[in-house]
Amino acid sequence: MLENFYKNEDVTITPFQLSPTKTKYIKLTNKIMLGGKVDRVDLEPDKSLHIIDYKTGKEDRDDPHQLFIYDLLVRSWLKKEVSKLSYLHLESGNWSTKESTLEARENVKKLITDTVNKIPTELNHNFYICKLGKSCHHCDYLKELRIEPVLS
Repeated sequence: MLENFYKNEDVTITPFQLSPTKTKYIKLTNKIMLGGKVDRVDLEPDKSLHIIDYKTGKEDRDDPHQLFIYDLLVRSWLKKEVSKLSYLHLESGNWSTKESTLEARENVKKLITDTVNKIPTELNHNFYICKLGKSCHHCDYLKELRIEPVLS
């Protein structure tokens, strides 16, 4: 993957921003803090930002929400416009790029808010049944409560 990257990508580009070493958080709502680590942010010729996430897995498994969540984070952290969102598949060298839109940001913000509102606040180990199945390989909320989700 690294050989492909160095052979096919412009390695002279200096990223505008690399991910912080620690997870940074933003206040999404009065009750929700959103955090993450973004692989790379480049500055476009028009001074907008291009968020890039490196992928090492299969290309058909792109998360439909991840880049839009990063869009919310980066806008808040860097106080700049974001125009492009990309996955760079390191094995194949293929790029999957989307435009940043207000509608997509609002949709992902609603998804996050709706999801958080479904999470119980009671500490009851039998109370929360994860409906996401095996594709959900982590849940920071439940880890903080020391609960292993029951997969439905």
